[in-house]
Amino acid sequence: MKLKHTYTVSKRKIVIELSTEDFTATESKALDMLGEPVVNFQKTYTGGFTISISKTIRRQFAHVRIVLDGTDNFELANKAHQDFMDDIKEVLIAEMDELMDTYVAQVFPDQGEIEISNYVINEPKRPVPPPPPPSSYPRPQYPYPNRY
Repeated sequence: MKLKHTYTVSKRKIVIELSTEDFTATESKALDMLGEPVVNFQKTYTGGFTISISKTIRRQFAHVRIVLDGTDNFELANKAHQDFMDDIKEVLIAEMDELMDTYVAQVFPDQGEIEISNYVINEPKRPVPPPPPPSSYPRPQYPYPNRY
């Protein structure tokens, strides 16, 4: 999945347009099988910029438009824009990770972790004998040359 992000500035207002696109084949299968998770995001940034989103991750997130009015303080609006981009990426990644974990658990139920702390193995460890030398193994010279 990719997050497409464009923004424009007009009359000290920042218009942010977001869309999710380019879902992988596995992600599309997971979304079709399990349904689209709803991205719920609400946060107030410094300067009183409140951003609230509640949309499904694929279909409704295809076009999201947010306006930050920076007529009073454009620097704070721009900072809110940058912070929002960082936050929304984390939220989208968390939603997709949770969805993919559920998908993998349902499609591949045999994979995962098992608890082995209850198993006790009391077999003594036996030394492993070295492998026999190959038939073409060079024999050491005996007696040693140049030695009297």
